[in-house]
Amino acid sequence: MPYAKIDTAAATLEVVAAVSGKKIRVHNYALASTGTTQVTWKSGSTAISGPMGMVAGSTLNGDTDEDGGLETAAGEALNLANAQAVQIGGHLRYTLES
Repeated sequence: MPYAKIDTAAATLEVVAAVSGKKIRVHNYALASTGTTQVTWKSGSTAISGPMGMVAGSTLNGDTDEDGGLETAAGEALNLANAQAVQIGGHLRYTLES
């Protein structure tokens, strides 16, 4: 299962690049923040999660079953929007689906 590293202070991070005709399905993720912000998972520019609040030192963990949880539209990148552009670190595991 592919792995993606998350290490950014950017307002939007492309976590997994778009693959023509494929959906990106997230199976689990972990995030940690150095400041107060809200993060939102996106399929391209469309939100696929609600905003999730974080404060300095907090973590978010998303574990799903083997079928996965969050999923992009086919041919769209998986992005992480960071409302306050504070440092976010973490990782995720994903699969590409038809």
